[in-house]
Parts: sequence; C-alpha cells; structure tokens
Amino acid sequence: MQIDEFAEHEVLLHEVTSYRDSLERTHRLEHLVFKRPNTGFYAIEFIMHNNYLHVTGDVGEATYWWSDRHDLAWASQCDLGYFSSKCTASPVGVPFKTWTEKTARQHVAHLLEDLEDEDRTRRFKKWGGYKHLDREFEWIEWLRTPARGVEADTKGEYFFGPDYLCEVTGIGFDIDIRCQMHLVALKLAMQKVGQ
Repeated sequence: MQIDEFAEHEVLLHEVTSYRDSLERTHRLEHLVFKRPNTGFYAIEFIMHNNYLHVTGDVGEATYWWSDRHDLAWASQCDLGYFSSKCTASPVGVPFKTWTEKTARQHVAHLLEDLEDEDRTRRFKKWGGYKHLDREFEWIEWLRTPARGVEADTKGEYFFGPDYLCEVTGIGFDIDIRCQMHLVALKLAMQKVGQ
C-alpha cells in the first residue's frame, strides 16, 4: 500500500554540504527531494542537518532527532519503532502516534482473554466498554467511572487492576501513517540513490 504511493518517484535532488559556522564548528547538511517527475503528488523532502532530520511534503511534516550525527543512508536503515521514537515534532505531537479504535479493540480483547474470567468479560460488554474505544478521551473517562456492585472503585480498576491508568490508557495508539510513510519513502529514496 504505502510503497505503491512512491513507485514512480525519483530522487530529483541529493546534495551533501559541509560548512563551518562563526565558532568554527563543522556542520553537515544533506538535502534530498523524492517525488514523481512533473507532479507534486506525494512529494517528500528530507533535510538532515547534523543530528536532526526534517521531513516535509504531502505526507506531513515532522522532525526527528538523534544524539549522534548521522546521514540519510543511516536513518533509512532504522526500524519503524526506533525511527518513530526519535520524533520530536509532528502534527499529532510526540510521540508520532494516533489512536485507532481497531488497535484499542484488539488490545482489550487480548487483555480480557488473559483475565480468564467470563463474568468480567460479560460485564465489560454489559457496561459498554467496547463503545468507548473510538477515542482516547472517552476510553479514559469510561475507565474512571465508578464500578457499582463490585469490589473496586472504578471500572478500570475492576477490569485491569489498581495501576490501570498506567497500563491500559494508551492501548489504542499506533505509529501514525505519516511517520510510516516518511520511513518508507526514505528507504526507497536511498535505494534509488545507491543505484
């Protein structure tokens, strides 16, 4: 899916520059433009400046940071989890993740299965737990509501234990598709640079 979006892309610019600032520090700047010729559709631009990677274009903007200086070839070899963890700015904040109901439902189903308690699983459905998984805020509010008729203060505590706020509030987050596309495009672009 994501790779198809970049199938006809070409590296239209790839420059590497070094310069010294007024304090005589050496800086490295690498600039790469990856796009389909004669169109801006899914165009993407990568600028690696010392430890920072700035990405702009049709698939969103973000800034990534590493503690050491690297180049685009090195960054293109990162796995998605590590790459996304280096995001310091994105349209959805840091980390570069978004909530999806599908992911939240999968996690909840797994957690309820691990409970091995059919009564709690039935009660989760009866109390409307699945109805509150479409947005993070609704999920957290539902977890915090009082649990009546059981030995727990809140629904979250009843189903997932006293540390539920630490353990299950973020169950619906996935790495944002834009972050995924940044890395896919970078990998493909660097493959074409190497050809």
